[in-house]
Amino acid sequence: MENLLKAGDVARILNVHLLSVYRFVYRGQLKCVKVGGTVRFRPEDVQAFIKDRPRPEGDSA
Repeated sequence: MENLLKAGDVARILNVHLLSVYRFVYRGQLKCVKVGGTVRFRPEDVQAFIKDRPRPEGDSA
C-alpha cells in the first residue's frame, strides 16, 4: 500500500495549523485521498502544493 500521510503530518510539514490543511482541501488547493471517513495525502501531492503555493510578501525563501 502507498505511504499516505495523515492531516497532522501534513500540518507539521507545511508548518500550519491542522485546520489550515482541511481548509486547503476544501478550497481545492491540496489534493487528498479519502479512506473510509478520513482523508490522507500522497507525499507527491504535498510536494506539488509546496511548489505551487504562493509565498507571503517579504518571504525571500
